[in-house]
Amino acid sequence: MLKEKGLMDQVILTGYVSDTQVKALYEGSFAYVFPSGNEGFGIPIVEAMRFGVPVIHSDQPALIEVSGEAGLISKTGNVADLAEKMILLREEELLRKDLIEKGIKRSQDFSSKKFIEAFHQIILSSRD
Repeated sequence: MLKEKGLMDQVILTGYVSDTQVKALYEGSFAYVFPSGNEGFGIPIVEAMRFGVPVIHSDQPALIEVSGEAGLISKTGNVADLAEKMILLREEELLRKDLIEKGIKRSQDFSSKKFIEAFHQIILSSRD
């Protein structure tokens, strides 16, 4: 499809990316754009927020729940709306900083410690 659309020189197909490379990509990012049309959770959103990268994602319910108020939401499949959000993030430095702060805080809700604590509570409540 990339050849067909003439995009071979504009898209990099990375294949496997090591943890070190992933970290470098997040740290060098202006934003993480996740325009998915169907998601069950959205782990990359949490990863990006943890690295202090502002997030733009589609209006899929799972993604909205994961990002809380820490992401810009675009309409699924609406390229113009997605582009508008990207431009807004570039032009509004205060918005970008606010999303970074909220994202870092929100990502802490998904720590392994919190997961283990919640799982432990589920196990304890199932004994009743």
